[in-house]
Order: sequence, then C-alpha cells, then structure tokens
Amino acid sequence: ADALPGFPSKRRHLLPKEILGVETRSFDHEAPQPTTNPDLTVWALMNALKQCSSRVIPLPRQDQASINSPPIRELQVRTKLDMQSMVETPYTLNLQRSQNCDAMVRHLFGEERQERCTRCVQGKGALLGCITTSSSKVCTNCDWNWSGICSL
Repeated sequence: ADALPGFPSKRRHLLPKEILGVETRSFDHEAPQPTTNPDLTVWALMNALKQCSSRVIPLPRQDQASINSPPIRELQVRTKLDMQSMVETPYTLNLQRSQNCDAMVRHLFGEERQERCTRCVQGKGALLGCITTSSSKVCTNCDWNWSGICSL
C-alpha cells in the first residue's frame, strides 16, 4: 500500500495525491513549518487532516465532491514583529489542536468573504483572508486558537 510515515492510514484517503504541484506521498509533513508556498500549504493541510474532526469531512463545496480534492487557495499567514531581532516573522501554526485543524481545513477550502469581519479588517489573527464555509459562519481566522468573537 501507499505508506506515508506519521500520517494516519485511516485518513490517507482524504489526502489529495498532489497539491499545488507537490506530490503529497513523498512530502515531509513532519518537518518544521515551511516559510513559502507551495510547501506551506501542503504542510498545513497534511498536518490539519491528521487531527481534524469529522465535522469538516467532507467539507461541502459546490465545485468539488469531496475533501480529497486540492484546496482552492494557497495559505497565507500574517507576520509579526519579533521583538528581539526586530524582524517580521511568519506566525508559527499550532496544528496540535483539533479546533485549529478544523479551522485550517475550512480556511483552505472555504469561501472568501467580500465583507470581512472586524478582526480581519483590523489585521488581527494568524491567517490572511476572512474565510467561511456553509457549515460555520465564524471566520477561520477568528476560530483559529479561539482568537476572538467573530463579528459575522
């Protein structure tokens, strides 16, 4: 079979064979968080799929039958100022929590809102884009790490 070390065999069917031109079966999803795409998106989706809840499987999409289709967007994360080095660094994504994994899956497959919530307008949160799905009207950025109450 299609061995993928560190990835649950019962969830392998959810994983697209290729994401943004990257073969997932040979991608090192256990490596540290990549800083650039497409690797950042592949890494985030693979790690989110390992621990997401059944609420986001399958994620309803008008143009895709199931979650094992590639995501519709590249992941973009905000940067924050490292106070010691005074250098802008990307947020480190915590994909150890099921809620964050759910938010990440919804973020990669959901719909970007034209009218953004208050926190997204203010540039708060780890994720760029005010993204919702039909299963949850709370945007993924506000849902991430229970960042705050979403104004949507």
